[in-house]
Formats: sequence, C-alpha cells, structure tokens
Amino acid sequence: MNRSQFPDISNFDAPLKVAEIVLAFKLPLNVDAPLKDAEIFGASILPFKVDAPLKLILKQSETIQLASKIINEGDIGKVAVVDGAMLQVTLNSDVQAYNTNWKQLAKPGENILMIMDNEGLATIGDEVVIENECLCLKKDKSSLKCDIILCNL
Repeated sequence: MNRSQFPDISNFDAPLKVAEIVLAFKLPLNVDAPLKDAEIFGASILPFKVDAPLKLILKQSETIQLASKIINEGDIGKVAVVDGAMLQVTLNSDVQAYNTNWKQLAKPGENILMIMDNEGLATIGDEVVIENECLCLKKDKSSLKCDIILCNL
C-alpha cells in the first residue's frame, strides 16, 4: 500500500481504538479468535504473560547475588586425593562450588576435582588458595585448573 491508499484518520479521536483502526483500514476481523484462544489456553494465558518477566527478574537477581560471592582471594580447601595431575580438594566450611549455569555442584566439606599443570607436586593435606585471582597450591604457587565457580557462603 502506498500512502494515498491509506484512509484519512485525522478526524478520529485520539487515541484510536483498535476497532476504529480495523474499520478504517477494512482489515479482516475475527471476533471469535481471542475467545477461542482464551478457551484453549484457559486461565494460564495471563499468569504466563505476567510470570515470565518476573521469573527472568528473579533469575537475574539470583545470578547477581551469586556473582557477588565469587572468590577472587582466599582459602579454598585442602587436597584430599592425589591421582597424578588430578586432585580431589575438600572445600572449606565457607566455600561452595557452582557450574556456569549457577547450579550448585558441591557444598562445603565436599570434594571437587582440580587439575595441576605439573604432575606430582601436590600431597594430601596441601592447602588450595586463590591468590591474585589465581587458583594454586599455597606451598609453592603451583597452578591449578577447575571448570567450576568457587563462591563464599
């Protein structure tokens, strides 16, 4: 449609009502459609429309709260098992572990898996810390890796 094909709506009271627009543009109007949709979906239509943004806001709020607890300096735990370059570390009483979707993987006192760059340098009981935002053994600063997020309680 070009501009000349549009009806003149300058004489309508503002704001235009949907019915006036439909009539002015001679749009097909199926009055039963909204009613049928409401009958099909029942009372769940409105809660979905209202709850979806609310759920998103709550999820973002939870993410912000957890992100503020990420440890960038401090004690993490102690080495419990050494298997070559793989270490099982028991988390301290104030440390917990999450995956990247903020699902809790380990609570305080539970073991998590870490990998050393240099095999054979760790012994059972060694302290694991984060210093200068680097995960390492406290005794010799040997670098460690893990694919989880470490947070304070």
